[in-house]
Amino acid sequence: MRLVGHGHPAIRATHDKTLELSPDPQITARATCIVAVGLQPAGSALAGPLYLTLQAGGASFELEAHANPSWDPSGNAVIRRSPVQLPGTFATAATAAAADLPAGLTAALRDPNALVQLDAELIRGRPAVVLFAADPRIPHDPRLAAERAAADAVIAEDEGAARLLGIRAQRGPV
Repeated sequence: MRLVGHGHPAIRATHDKTLELSPDPQITARATCIVAVGLQPAGSALAGPLYLTLQAGGASFELEAHANPSWDPSGNAVIRRSPVQLPGTFATAATAAAADLPAGLTAALRDPNALVQLDAELIRGRPAVVLFAADPRIPHDPRLAAERAAADAVIAEDEGAARLLGIRAQRGPV
């Protein structure tokens, strides 16, 4: 997945807990975590561990985080060091924040003509278990789609859950 925005002269990138790409075209100097403005709507939410690369003006920075399957791709994309999933949280448990960006990248982010890209790639191979309780009244929950896409295996507890997931339930011990 690629998130795309552009730079802004007020970008400071000094926040030590978050990093954010904003759909708003304008910000003030008080927005210390914002690294891009004019964020374009993205595809769909992801689930699982992520490898992230932030690029602008020929400079780049890499970090890891854990995707939030409840993220709304039409709004802000906040990457947090903490596990807190507030509205707009794209990923949590990040290994870096805005204040960790190298000076050259921060300078590039201040150029209003700079294209800012955040590439997010799922990290495969790390074992993970996700327990997800599906609500049968919401059969097309986008969080469920993101979790299923990230899963190596899906186990339905009963026939109803299997129908909701679109898989065949297996009888007997798993």
